[in-house]
Amino acid sequence: MTNRQTKEDLDRAAENYRLLAGIILNIKGTALAQDASFMSQLEELRNAMAEYSKQVQRLSKAICDYEPNVDVRRPVLRLVKR
Repeated sequence: MTNRQTKEDLDRAAENYRLLAGIILNIKGTALAQDASFMSQLEELRNAMAEYSKQVQRLSKAICDYEPNVDVRRPVLRLVKR
């Protein structure tokens, strides 16, 4: 898997989690928001997502650190008069 593919996968995962957050926010005004069991499960999800976010950030940093610098200058031969 290339770095580009990995970044695309991370972006896709982030978008999916944004959609999930939107769905959870829509639950706010419903009867499920009053259910203690449901709220405790949401709290567990929040903790898991926070840990997952940390892992994704570390992975993203590792990918950025690993990518070769494209501005690396190659050795150049120059003609010098004597």
